[in-house]
Amino acid sequence: MRPLLILATILIAGFAVPAHAQMPCMDRQKLVTNLGAKYSETKQGWGIGSNQYLYEVFSSPNGTWTFIVTAPGGPTCLVMSGQNWDGSREPNQPKNAAQTLDPM
Repeated sequence: MRPLLILATILIAGFAVPAHAQMPCMDRQKLVTNLGAKYSETKQGWGIGSNQYLYEVFSSPNGTWTFIVTAPGGPTCLVMSGQNWDGSREPNQPKNAAQTLDPM
């Protein structure tokens, strides 16, 4: 379930990337340090998009989460953040649920 949540977040954020002027952007290391210091958030997952942007999800033990995107050679921007993150996998769910579906 966690990979599906991350994938869904990445797909949603992919549409928001061109709106850099509306997102707070700064040096990646500074942003990551701030997430750790202020919210106790650590990286939970990452991926490289077809546009070569780096997409990352951070979360904390108390449920806060942040999704950031870094342009190649460019700034890192905060895309979205929230509360009540649950990165756990659903109980008894196979790792590759798509293979277990019955196509009829």
